[in-house]
Amino acid sequence: MATTVPAPILDNRDEDAVTAQAIASFPSELSDRSNSNPAVVMTEAQGTFFGKIIYQLNRWPQAVIQKCLSLVGITLNPATPALVTQTFTLSAPSPTDIVIPGPTATSSGTQVANSTGSLVFSTLSDLTIPAYRTGAGTLTLTSGSTAVVGSGTAFTTDAPAGYQISTDGITWYTVSGVTNDTNLVLTSSASSTVTASSFKSGAVTGTVSAQSTTTGIATNAAAGTLTTLQSSPSGVSSTTNAAAASGGADIESTTAAIARAATAFAIRDVACSASDYAAFAQKILGAGSRAAAQANTNNTAAASGYVTIASLSPAWTTSSSASSQERANVVRDALPRSFVGATIVDVAANIQQFTSTPNLPAALLVRNSAYDPATVRVNAAAAYNTLLSPNTYPWGNTITIDDLVKAQNAATGVARVYSILGTMAVGTTWQQAGNTMVFTNGSATLTSVNAADVAKMKPYQTFIVDSTNNAGYLVLAASGTSITLDRTFSGSTVTTTPFFFHAADTTLTNWYTLPFSSLSVDSTAPAASILVVGSV
Repeated sequence: MATTVPAPILDNRDEDAVTAQAIASFPSELSDRSNSNPAVVMTEAQGTFFGKIIYQLNRWPQAVIQKCLSLVGITLNPATPALVTQTFTLSAPSPTDIVIPGPTATSSGTQVANSTGSLVFSTLSDLTIPAYRTGAGTLTLTSGSTAVVGSGTAFTTDAPAGYQISTDGITWYTVSGVTNDTNLVLTSSASSTVTASSFKSGAVTGTVSAQSTTTGIATNAAAGTLTTLQSSPSGVSSTTNAAAASGGADIESTTAAIARAATAFAIRDVACSASDYAAFAQKILGAGSRAAAQANTNNTAAASGYVTIASLSPAWTTSSSASSQERANVVRDALPRSFVGATIVDVAANIQQFTSTPNLPAALLVRNSAYDPATVRVNAAAAYNTLLSPNTYPWGNTITIDDLVKAQNAATGVARVYSILGTMAVGTTWQQAGNTMVFTNGSATLTSVNAADVAKMKPYQTFIVDSTNNAGYLVLAASGTSITLDRTFSGSTVTTTPFFFHAADTTLTNWYTLPFSSLSVDSTAPAASILVVGSV
């Protein structure tokens, strides 16, 4: 790694060194070098004065550098506000669209804050949570069960995870996960049995980008802290930020400006490298944006003479990571700085969502006994959301088990990630068994298992979670309609259970792909895929 050339020190003496040197040069007849000698006192006073002169003298080279930087147009980067993805939750699905307003000519948008009111964020655009609608087919609920069975239904589109369903328009149940078009699982058991009934389904949450009303690094609010509604949008019961805010920065220091000066000066007119193009794009997109570039690449294919720029807008959403106008602006401003013959290709950042089964982050955790399980699950979910945030995740990096374990171990209240036979219980592939899976006390073999569920399981990589008895098991063998666990099952019989894989995610292979996770950070309904199986 190259070492930065240090600023010169014109005189490395301080006032004590100057004074000592002056006293040492006294003629021999001034043998009294004590403080009772007026000459010594006067010399010490002058030494203090000369120390200040030396200090100012040594600042002169940096002052010259700063003046030169201003002459070539390099100024300090301003303080910036943080950006965050804010989630709004309704009290229940609405019969009409609910619009959470963004900024207008007379309003700065819907505002949310932390508990003390020291940090306030405003939404950057309107958020519409659509009205509930009648789903296709009919469904059956069984009192005391979380399983829902449909007939002629299309649950994967009509009632995805996070939606709520109702047969009477009064009692609403939240969908935990969807196995297929005719089977889904609720977060809580049905209170009554309903057979072959029509049903309504609707969203109760929506996300929108919000920006801090102030600037500075202090505006990077932690996950789950922006929970106070400054206004009262119709139908909204709560709000939170599933991931930490990012992008907030203090005004750039002079030292930092000097450090980036060489690169800034080199790219001020002509883009020579991929990093130059990325720097131009990010400047065009504005504060809080991200950009990456690949030379000799046409999108994802190698192509000589091409440069591909990927953009993430500061106002990105999972459905639009950068608008067509923003991308056009990037190309427009980059073209005059390109070499003759260079072809610029622009793409929007590809956001890979980990928000519903089977692509859902999961973990089995052992908690610190000083924390309650719900709090630990919320903190662990927030750690996942922050790790898998498009605002900060490295472009195109594969999600590894090591990354997942580090994120979970760093969450407040987590003592350690649960492990069996050396396999860490984390992953990004949580789902519910689509059919009945029967555990029997004292047996390590499950035989009442659907072959389709078994076919999804990978030995030594699949964890089956017994949330009823607070335990996790590693699958050692899975074939046909039989599963062998790492040890005998102990506890009351369980008939339904979730499972997930211990495996690194490989979907982020595209160089401009970024992940997104939005696990619940509500302690009254913590993420179903985060489970606590013990305490220390």
